[in-house]
Amino acid sequence: MHLIVRRDAPLAATLVCAALVVFQQSIRSLLTFARQVEGSYNLDLVPGLVILLVMFAFHQYGKFQESKRLAATAATEALQLRERARELEQLSRCGQVLGRALSLDALRVAIWRYIPELLPETDTWLALVRDGHWEVLADTRPDSEHWWEQHLDEVARAADESANGGPSPFACQTCWCYPLVAQDGVVGVLGVASTDAQLPAGLHRLIEALGSLLAIAIRNIQLFAQVKNESTHDPLTGCVRRAPAAEMLATELRRSRRIRSAVSAIMFDLDGFKQVNDEHGHQCGDRFLADIGRLLLHHMRTSDIKCRYGGDEFLLILPETPAAGARQVAESLRVAVSALVVPWRGQQLNVTASIGVVTGVGEIDGEQLIARADRALYAAKRAGRDCVRSDDSGDASESEAPAARDRRDAQGPPADASRKCA
Repeated sequence: MHLIVRRDAPLAATLVCAALVVFQQSIRSLLTFARQVEGSYNLDLVPGLVILLVMFAFHQYGKFQESKRLAATAATEALQLRERARELEQLSRCGQVLGRALSLDALRVAIWRYIPELLPETDTWLALVRDGHWEVLADTRPDSEHWWEQHLDEVARAADESANGGPSPFACQTCWCYPLVAQDGVVGVLGVASTDAQLPAGLHRLIEALGSLLAIAIRNIQLFAQVKNESTHDPLTGCVRRAPAAEMLATELRRSRRIRSAVSAIMFDLDGFKQVNDEHGHQCGDRFLADIGRLLLHHMRTSDIKCRYGGDEFLLILPETPAAGARQVAESLRVAVSALVVPWRGQQLNVTASIGVVTGVGEIDGEQLIARADRALYAAKRAGRDCVRSDDSGDASESEAPAARDRRDAQGPPADASRKCA
């Protein structure tokens, strides 16, 4: 704490002058005594005292300037620490929100909410890798669509090269780009609009910290989507599992009742599939199932629900599809399955499919719709396999058990298996 500050200088000068007036007699006596001493001992005492006083004054002035400089430095450091604390607080809040983001939509909301606070008056953008392709998630720059058409490939290529040599920022036109790396792989790029040759050290440090949080958040979203997909989809065929398919079917039935549209279901299995497993091994059977999954992905609409219902049994839900359309899809699928050839250890293997088709209008119970499709499938089996049957064909048996069908698969197709039926 300073006893005298700048605004007290007039008062201090007044006090000094008053002290000189009060003690002027004593000062005169002191000077007279000093002259007597000089005369007695041949000394120049007064000039020496003047020099000491001047040097003492300069020394005190230097100490005063040094204290001012230290105070200014401390004030600057305190300001930087407060700014750093504010940045850390914002990064902490941003990290908490990003940690809770489990979808790209939630990530986009967090970006638009917190990045403008962390990087005020700075245009930023974020591009990420999604299913092997680069996608722009957010961009605060006006009219940036044309920029991405020209530079997205350049950004992706530079990000891969930068990550291979250790992630480091790189310049791209009017932007500084920071690769976002998680588990030794690039998951995205954070860009900051700037034409400077180098970004300030504080801004660079802040962007790197933000990039680390974004990389972790993006990787978490990818892992969550992967786990969610694996929990709802069969990894071998890529089709929906049985339980999620039942929920999807219930949703489609509610929607069909609301808009008064038809919902069709197709159930099919592979003829003689058990014989394929017995003769060529389960790896060959898995190859067949994987190829069937790819065939369904290519053959069916995106809106159709493709479900692996059992071992070699598949269920397809066709929203807004009347009976005639469903039967046409089933027949086309039968032809596609019969034309599918799987090369296996020098052999060309193929199977056929028995298909059951049902259509419901105003249906309430999804299990009942599936049961009707299953009965139609049994009818196709009895009709010689490799054919399509509807639930209204009249020859579907409700009492036939799946075990009987498995015994027929083990025995191979009956004598009239070559017969095709519409």
